[in-house]
Amino acid sequence: MPTTVEPVKLSNSIPTTTPPHDPLPKYLQEEYEMTQERKDLVSSLPTEKGWLTNYLHQYQGPYWDHVLDYWKASLEKPERVLFLKFEEMKMEPGLHLKKLAEFLGCPFSPEEEASGLVDGILKLCSFDTLSNLEVNKTGKLPSGEENKVFFRRGETGDWKDHLTCEMIQEMDKITEEKLHASGLKF
Repeated sequence: MPTTVEPVKLSNSIPTTTPPHDPLPKYLQEEYEMTQERKDLVSSLPTEKGWLTNYLHQYQGPYWDHVLDYWKASLEKPERVLFLKFEEMKMEPGLHLKKLAEFLGCPFSPEEEASGLVDGILKLCSFDTLSNLEVNKTGKLPSGEENKVFFRRGETGDWKDHLTCEMIQEMDKITEEKLHASGLKF
């Protein structure tokens, strides 16, 4: 929940964010019902000028506000808000797992680290492990949506394979407008 909604009641929070580009292909695939016959995402999208800006303001509009709220809260109250970036977590998962454990008041002991506990937890929580669980391969939500839709590639930067240069420039422009004075960079 954004800190602007309940600034006084903010309990410990661990927002994890990605650049706004990352979730866009998935949202667009759902919105424009990309089918097996139309595997190319870009060819299935509207062509009129400005549609992406309108889409972003309508469906992702609060994204930047929420991210910025949590970013500011993490600077003001680092003991209450641990702000994590998916890309940084992918680059140094062990470091971020240790930060998370410390933030939660359960730091790893030297003995636990030496025994390989951190690596064991990382393996247990890995994309490969979670995406291959039977419940995530065949299970469904009560709404009927399959659990596997929550697992794409588990990698950062997938958006580069799906968005055009114009779309990327438009996203960059909006992101710069929203975050320019905050010090938050993706």
